[in-house]
Amino acid sequence: MRLTCLVPARFSIIEQIALEVQRQLLEVGVDIHFDVQPYDVYNDRLTRGDFETVMIDLVGGPSLSRASIMWRSPKRSDALPIFSYNNPVTEALFESLRISSNEANTRVDVRKLQQAFLESPPAIFLAWNDRARAVRSDFSVPGELGTDPLTTLWRWKTDKPDRPGDRMANR
Repeated sequence: MRLTCLVPARFSIIEQIALEVQRQLLEVGVDIHFDVQPYDVYNDRLTRGDFETVMIDLVGGPSLSRASIMWRSPKRSDALPIFSYNNPVTEALFESLRISSNEANTRVDVRKLQQAFLESPPAIFLAWNDRARAVRSDFSVPGELGTDPLTTLWRWKTDKPDRPGDRMANR
């Protein structure tokens, strides 16, 4: 099997991941070649869907907003129709989640959405990019260990008195 993968030029982390994916795929008989393009060309081709495969860094988070933007019907004006994923089951579940008014219904629909994605994946995810966060020790950061501290940024407090220039940041 031979594939061509669109990759943005001068994105060192994506290039490193692409080379590792290439090495691993070669071990199972898949020959992947890279079409490395300057970012403006890459982005234009990405938004037009002009690629066979693409190396892209998708940002996720603790909500369904990114998934909703990426994997909704390409006919929707609030979706990114990059991948042309169109699944009536996931579309109905996203809509149900959008108007859900209680936590119990939300939990049920999220489980159904996960199952629908397992049965009909929108893409093949070959690599996962880890990110590290560092916070100065004079900040009190609420939240559970192992979760992204940025989700509670609005609740951070500093244990030290104000320093010049800090007043605006602590309001």
